[in-house]
Amino acid sequence: MNQNDTELLHCFLANEVSAKAFDQLMERLRHEPELVQTLLALATNEELISEWASRPHMPIVELDLVETRNTGQAQRSPREPESTWRRTAVFLSSSAALVMIGLLIFWWLSLPATIAKVRHTSNVVGLDQSFDWQTVRQGETLSFETGIIELTTVNQVSLVLEGPIHCQFHSRNDIELDEGRLFADVPETGRGLTIITPDGEVIDWGTKFGVEVLPEQKTEVHVFQGRVTAELKNGDDAQKADLTAGRAVLLSKQEEQIKDVKLSNRFARESAVFLEEFTYRGNDLAGHAGWFDSGLSPQRIRSDPHKSIQYPGLVLSSKGMLVVKDGNQASWSPVGRRWHNRYFSMLIYPDDDFVKRLGDQTATLISFGSLDSAERSNVRLVVQKPNKFAKQTAEFGIEVNGQQAFYENPLFKGFHPCLVVMRLGEDEVDLWINPPSDSLGSRAPPPPSVTLPYSAETKWHALWINDIDNPGSTWYWIDSLRGGDNWANVTPRSQLEN
Repeated sequence: MNQNDTELLHCFLANEVSAKAFDQLMERLRHEPELVQTLLALATNEELISEWASRPHMPIVELDLVETRNTGQAQRSPREPESTWRRTAVFLSSSAALVMIGLLIFWWLSLPATIAKVRHTSNVVGLDQSFDWQTVRQGETLSFETGIIELTTVNQVSLVLEGPIHCQFHSRNDIELDEGRLFADVPETGRGLTIITPDGEVIDWGTKFGVEVLPEQKTEVHVFQGRVTAELKNGDDAQKADLTAGRAVLLSKQEEQIKDVKLSNRFARESAVFLEEFTYRGNDLAGHAGWFDSGLSPQRIRSDPHKSIQYPGLVLSSKGMLVVKDGNQASWSPVGRRWHNRYFSMLIYPDDDFVKRLGDQTATLISFGSLDSAERSNVRLVVQKPNKFAKQTAEFGIEVNGQQAFYENPLFKGFHPCLVVMRLGEDEVDLWINPPSDSLGSRAPPPPSVTLPYSAETKWHALWINDIDNPGSTWYWIDSLRGGDNWANVTPRSQLEN
């Protein structure tokens, strides 16, 4: 045992290890008794056990543990002599605790192996609510109506699943696709990946390819790089075709043939870039493309399909924007969606009287945090008056775990569009307000307007628009909300500006 192993076990107990590290640790626990004993010692803690018991699919148990210290021994007051029955009770309680921990670890080790880790999602609708949005395990089925999920398998294969789709992960090398479209980028470590379809099998030999099972139960295979083998199975008979880059075929069990088709670029190769233009007509935002209502008040945020916000140099928005307003002197209910991207941008356009109604308090426009409620957000985009006499302008800022920092250039003013960009990094949060037009679409961002330190231990799983504590009768509009992995993803430059 060394310090690195101890840190690894702490991360494991906190559910913060990668899919690859998880599998490696499981293998070591099966063969290293000393490692298991250390894990037991670290886990002899009521809070950890309670946290384990709260995880999805964990059997609910009630434990009555004696208070312990690092030594794992029961503590007693020096004023009370320890009787025989008390020593016996402590021994039995400690033994019961260790047995329970052992059972929990046995349950944990018996879980199906992790097959892949979720990298990104975009507009996913119809996915089973039991899915944890973090990992895919052996034997698990993914089925959803629309949207994209991007995965990385334990052998470093990148998979992009596009709905409507229904597929099952039998192992790290065998995926059964019954319906839908799948794109795979397979490095040398993933050679041999096999996609099983109703018409046959597609075996990869280190390449980039796409497979689609069509509604009429035919399978198309498109090879963009490298080589795959497409095998049509019909009873005991089988036909094979070795496909190289630039070739595409149709496998048809009904027609009992493999035939060439035109190579298609319809396969989504990443889900990292997200764009919401709020073009929904006549309905609340909640219920569309993964947006959900917090349920904190009866009013809901609506989209306006007839207007849009434009910003010089940025790609033009379609006709549609989000209207965040209230005519009844009460806050509108926040709306949220799952969020995994590092970069975020949006266009915002405040009402002329927003600052007047702001008063002395700070208003939250966007926040990142818990899926449960906007109130449990630890990263916020906020605005405040620069001084108590201001009536027309306000300052943008960020709040991270209660700490605030503001950009001392009051650009938030009525009927003036602002481009806001945020980056949620590993150790800091950056904010840009109206970045220079020549930086749009660049590979590297300009210096940020505001930066605050950020703890990687603090996780966010959702993006929220608006906040229940915002002042009443404040109106503002939002358009072109983007998410991505880099600056260029969220600040696309208009071709007219190039």
